[in-house]
Amino acid sequence: MAITVNSADYEQACDAYDGWCPACEAFSRPNTEPDIRPEHGYTCEECDGPVYGAEQALLEGVIELNDEE
Repeated sequence: MAITVNSADYEQACDAYDGWCPACEAFSRPNTEPDIRPEHGYTCEECDGPVYGAEQALLEGVIELNDEE
């Protein structure tokens, strides 16, 4: 099941190269390339779990966008 993310937050994360942590359900890792997948070894700064690049998380359905507040 995908986690819903506000479109503005997603765009900000893309611009900042922030990675998405499925465990924290948040953009929590700076300097993450857009196409990073968990097997690439990038880890969350909060929980040490594997992360996705923001764009990769959207492409794989890990997150979905929603403009409602």
